[in-house]
Amino acid sequence: MEQKPPRKLLDQVSDAIRLKHYAYRTEQTYKDRIKRFILFHHKRHPNDMGAPKSKPLLPTSPSKKTSPPPPRIKPSPLSSSYTATPSR
Repeated sequence: MEQKPPRKLLDQVSDAIRLKHYAYRTEQTYKDRIKRFILFHHKRHPNDMGAPKSKPLLPTSPSKKTSPPPPRIKPSPLSSSYTATPSR
């Protein structure tokens, strides 16, 4: 019995993305990002690399790039008259 060669990484990614019914453009973007990741690491397969190798390409901590939360908005005085109706 003849064994099939393992599928290529990007083909596996396409199958996984299509199972989730993502948009075609999203699929292309994900695949492009993976291609750049592999080329950045000199065409080594991600399974061959450990966690320390993937750190240089990942973005820095998101807490440094996020904006502060918006200020709290005080409720209008009229809104309390509509929510709490006295019973008669």
